[in-house]
Amino acid sequence: MASISPDSNSGIYYIRFRYQGRNVNRSLGTKDKRKAQAAKFSSEERINLLERGVLQLDAGVDPVKFILTNDKSVKSPQVTLGSVC
Repeated sequence: MASISPDSNSGIYYIRFRYQGRNVNRSLGTKDKRKAQAAKFSSEERINLLERGVLQLDAGVDPVKFILTNDKSVKSPQVTLGSVC
């Protein structure tokens, strides 16, 4: 689960989450609470998809960068009838 909070000096929102045992704290680059909430929701969804194996990252892709930016170098797993049944 991710959380967002504004910096007390600048008002810029930061996101915090944990992924693969790593604590991440990054600037979202916005002072707009709605944009920050949308980024939080998207990040949580990508973390969920990665942890469930629905999304797989190409070799060399930084998972934190993907989670925060939705980097497009992502492979979907190959689904076959045999893997579903």
